[in-house]
Amino acid sequence: MPHPFSRNPHAALRTIPDRIRVLVTGAGGASAQSVLKSLDGAGFTVIMADMDPLATGLHLVPASQRVVLLPGAHPDFAAHVLQMALRHSCAAVWSTVDVELEPLAAHAHSFADSRIILIQASAASLAQVLDKGALMVAAQGVIATPVSAILTSEWLAKQNVKSTGPWLVKPRRGAGSRGITQCQSLADVAEQPMDGSCLVQEYLPGEELSVDVLASPDGKALVAVPRIRLRVDSGIAIVSRTVRDPELSAAAMALVSRLQLPYVSNVQVRRDAAGVPRLLEINPRVPGTMPLTIAAGVNMPLLALMMALGDDPPSKDLLAWKELGMVRQWAETWVDIADLGRTVRAELQ
Repeated sequence: MPHPFSRNPHAALRTIPDRIRVLVTGAGGASAQSVLKSLDGAGFTVIMADMDPLATGLHLVPASQRVVLLPGAHPDFAAHVLQMALRHSCAAVWSTVDVELEPLAAHAHSFADSRIILIQASAASLAQVLDKGALMVAAQGVIATPVSAILTSEWLAKQNVKSTGPWLVKPRRGAGSRGITQCQSLADVAEQPMDGSCLVQEYLPGEELSVDVLASPDGKALVAVPRIRLRVDSGIAIVSRTVRDPELSAAAMALVSRLQLPYVSNVQVRRDAAGVPRLLEINPRVPGTMPLTIAAGVNMPLLALMMALGDDPPSKDLLAWKELGMVRQWAETWVDIADLGRTVRAELQ
């Protein structure tokens, strides 16, 4: 594929002194570091950003390519990201943190006015995806879903007292399996918040799978790579393998296309007692286990970035992949003490 600068109308309107520069947020997480790895050697300059000045990903790039941001929930977050992107002459901003996506989408016009591309879904698509209750409704007829309901006292009153669990109660908004409670009885369910902020679902006993999906900028799915999450720690797979499942791939792609989710997203499912994969949630961003999909053959972040910058959708040979296993391990990066200090001083003064 040609270097995107030659076909990038946005970059042509900006002064980029050396290479195309991309600001990636969430540098402390596996998702941002996956993006950084995916772009290695591809001719881009990656500006790593995080609210924590000691975030690991900040120290995987030179000090001149580090940004300390306001928290994603801060009312000035989007304006601050835009300011930092302009300061570092970035052509694109790529958030890898769920809480940041909606604030950035709400200010998409400001980024467009500054000729900076947001590599993420629109506010309308995010509204259907980040609310798990809304997602279950939107997915009907495309992919199997668990029996689900918004948890309220009215719902609980309608249940048969002889009903047995288990059930899962989860926040309608949230990521990384945080706040999920398994309940064995309706009495256990009754102890959970009844204000409509949670979803109650049937418990699915089977294996969990995660499907990475690459889509065009207008949200048309191009390829799906399923993988089995064999061992998970804090919501991130540490042992996993890609697996061929044409029906699941087709369903995940159809769902992404219906929701018009552009670039890279991640569809999570779990099998029921009969082996049917049922939807759990969608992460509308690069997942933390993206290196497995890249190693299997599809460099989704790089292909997504090139499409965002104006390139055509990739050819079929760039979407071919193989079955492959992955085991994660700890690794260290040695950093001079003075270098740690420079990150704080450079961005917080």
